[in-house]
Amino acid sequence: MSVNSPVLLQVTIGATATQFTSTATPCRQILIQNNASHNFRVGDSTVSSTKGILITTGGGSINSGRSADYGTDVSGWWVFGTQNDVVDVLYIP
Repeated sequence: MSVNSPVLLQVTIGATATQFTSTATPCRQILIQNNASHNFRVGDSTVSSTKGILITTGGGSINSGRSADYGTDVSGWWVFGTQNDVVDVLYIP
């Protein structure tokens, strides 16, 4: 198994659900952290103010868990929250 360096993205939330990236980006693990002053939700393209995993302020985070094979794609993740807040996304290719 090869070792890959993590990649850090900062995603600025738009007026509606915002895709992390529009480019297909397979990865083995993804971590999402809230360093903003508002809660937000993450999920697929249907994420909304009432649907999705709630990430609270003050460093709330989720970890997809490590997969030996490509377990997820960064482009499949979306965020919904306060416009112009920034979401930290760390993934391992």
